[in-house]
Amino acid sequence: MELRKPEAFVLIFMLLVTLCTAVNPTSAGDSPVSTGALSRKKRYLTFPPGSILQLGYCLTIPAIIPDGIWTYGITFGTNWEIPTDPVGLKAPKDAEVVHRRQRRDLYQKLRPMMDTMGLDGDSCILRALCESGQRPQGSKGSFLEEILHIIFTLPRSKLSSDSADDDLKKYDAAYKTKADCAVLFPSCLKDLDVS
Repeated sequence: MELRKPEAFVLIFMLLVTLCTAVNPTSAGDSPVSTGALSRKKRYLTFPPGSILQLGYCLTIPAIIPDGIWTYGITFGTNWEIPTDPVGLKAPKDAEVVHRRQRRDLYQKLRPMMDTMGLDGDSCILRALCESGQRPQGSKGSFLEEILHIIFTLPRSKLSSDSADDDLKKYDAAYKTKADCAVLFPSCLKDLDVS
């Protein structure tokens, strides 16, 4: 009997599988790996010291005028330090407090940027928090409005550990108020439209 190539290949493969399972003593389910629980230490992604995450928004408005092209541009940018210590990346016990403090830090970085644009930074942040807090549940806006709403939504806190922070008290009061935001914060002359 003469074997053709495909039949010879199948026969050799079956013979090798049979030999491997007969010779391997751990194939019957008595493997030490299959009976014990697997575990390993958690691993973290770390960055070199001095690493930053940069967020920038640029808006350019071109206009054609009789003598050429005129362009008006607005640019906002901010940086965040990326943690380099993996211990700091573990889930904190009081996550609400950490999120509120990070949001407070962001507002403190936005304040001087708004001041350099000729706006009252503190008043405008409080007005944005006020408008964001009064936004109806489930309403949707444009992409930029949604980003602003997320930035100016102050995380709630059931904990009293951050109650000593004067800035957070101010931000909470502005976010929870139901009064007219334009009347409460008149030194911010622009409607921020984060609602």
